[in-house]
Amino acid sequence: MDEVLRIIIADDNYALVDFMKRILEEDKRFEVVGIATNDEEEIKLIEREKPNVVITDLKRKNEYTGLNVIEEFKNKEYKPLFFIVSAMATGYIEEMRRLNIDYYLNKPFNDKTFIENMDRIYEEIYPKRIMIIGDNKIKYHRDNFFERFCSVVKRRVGI
Repeated sequence: MDEVLRIIIADDNYALVDFMKRILEEDKRFEVVGIATNDEEEIKLIEREKPNVVITDLKRKNEYTGLNVIEEFKNKEYKPLFFIVSAMATGYIEEMRRLNIDYYLNKPFNDKTFIENMDRIYEEIYPKRIMIIGDNKIKYHRDNFFERFCSVVKRRVGI
């Protein structure tokens, strides 16, 4: 079984949140563990749920706050991957580079573009591993790579 990305969505646009949540829940690789409509909720959810990914807007309740939340987690021990979805994303490219944000979409966007970005994020967090089984068989997998690798080595050397 592949690993599951735990995701928090932080946006005050309820229709967009429902749209993203519906798309994510159609794919077993993704689990939405929380939804926040303001900074305080977003910070508490991140600290409590420890998601792999936070999909966040830059502007909520007419304030530019998404980057403040990202900045807050910049120096913390636990750092989720942030994915910005905003109508203003391209205007903040330099700030996003400074904060090491690689994923962003400008609103409006379609489901295909959104899921393509989520696929790239999934591959970054859970890259495929190659395992050689027998002499010529190659198997791709993501889960428990180290444990599976050790079990193959143990079998080969007879431990």
